[in-house]
Amino acid sequence: TDDNGLYQAGRAMNALNIIWKKTKTAWSLGTHVANTNSNIMLMDFADTDIKYLAKAVKEMMKGDDSVLYKDGKIAGTCMLMS
Repeated sequence: TDDNGLYQAGRAMNALNIIWKKTKTAWSLGTHVANTNSNIMLMDFADTDIKYLAKAVKEMMKGDDSVLYKDGKIAGTCMLMS
């Protein structure tokens, strides 16, 4: 039916959009570098103690053993390689 064809076309467009977004964000080294620099500057502007940056790095280094990483992976927000 026409409805099924439109549904399939919509699903195909969504799949292409997901791939395009990942190539522009999650799979882009430049995006990660710019985001990291921005986050460090924002930490400085907010007068955040540097100890929190060290704690975040330690948490990221735990990889799959990190509870925060597991929660983020379930939510689809963490893509760390361990």
